[in-house]
Amino acid sequence: MLFALDFLNRMERKYPGVLALMQRSKDAEKVMAERGVSVSDFAGMLALMRWRKDKVLYNFESDVAKEIMEQTDDPDRSFPLSLMRQLPYPCIAAHTAPIAIIDPASHRTLEEYTGNAFLWLEYDVLHTAWQYREDQYLNAELELKDGMTVDDCFENIVVGNLRRYFSAGEVEEIKRIFHVGRLSDLTNLSTEHYHALTDRFGKRVENISGAIQMANVQELLMQRALHIVLYLGCDNADIEAAEEKLKAGGWASSVGGEPRDVKRNERRQALRETEGAQIKDVGYRVAGKYKRSFSGDSENTGTRIGTKQGYGKRRAHFHHFWIGPRDGVIAEDIMHPGPGEKGLRLRWVEATEIHPELRDDKATVVDVE
Repeated sequence: MLFALDFLNRMERKYPGVLALMQRSKDAEKVMAERGVSVSDFAGMLALMRWRKDKVLYNFESDVAKEIMEQTDDPDRSFPLSLMRQLPYPCIAAHTAPIAIIDPASHRTLEEYTGNAFLWLEYDVLHTAWQYREDQYLNAELELKDGMTVDDCFENIVVGNLRRYFSAGEVEEIKRIFHVGRLSDLTNLSTEHYHALTDRFGKRVENISGAIQMANVQELLMQRALHIVLYLGCDNADIEAAEEKLKAGGWASSVGGEPRDVKRNERRQALRETEGAQIKDVGYRVAGKYKRSFSGDSENTGTRIGTKQGYGKRRAHFHHFWIGPRDGVIAEDIMHPGPGEKGLRLRWVEATEIHPELRDDKATVVDVE
């Protein structure tokens, strides 16, 4: 459960003193190279270098994590990018729900991630490191510049990947071959595109396919990260301090499993093991009320005029509203506007039942001869 602490302890044993040196250096990657850190450990070590200062870990209840991370509306349709630059700490760890990357054509699982991640902000860039094996992490980043939408940010991911292999002019030529203005709208290469690209770039076409596939993975992971950031910024986010719960004799995620009675010696051991870290339980108070559902699950009966809606569930979602003067400037710290500035308030609306009185209604089937 406490993956970040376990990971930190393993890496400090594997590379004694290296994380401390990285924090003091202006070139952390150079320190890792000089100290013999395996290239496969670079992503995780860079995340730990930032996380070990505050050691904050958010443990999300699994069903709530799915509700949060799998919102159907893209964030850019509703929220300004400045709202995404609101992490509660410079770097956090999050234990959420597993993520599977599905091939839309074959429906096969291409990649799987545990749902464990580190998130941190540096200027206008949101960085993430997602765990896909015990000590292996994939870095993804998203530039959050004012005046851009999230779609613009994702387009930059695709173009950035391609620019490793192609010039700016060649990237524009690739767009023309695809007949698209935005490469982020692509999911795979058709046979026609493949042949046209092969005629122009030869074996380099593999770099195009790989860059687009990698961008699709990065986009999915960044969407999940953005929704985590949004939830933690909600006024009514369900967040509890695990240490306080344990000291009060209650259950906390740091003892693992589902909420239950915890023995005194188990509480003491958990407090010792997590000393120096800040463990936050997320979503456990509201979990279990409703299973994950979509508003489309609702049934409608009757004619178009006088339609009666049957029992269903409306899935949880984000809701925001502006505060401050209508003609005020948008505050740089949008969640904490000053006098004369416009700010934003964000709330999480829990899943709700539609016509709960009809939950147990069953249709009567009558055979007519």
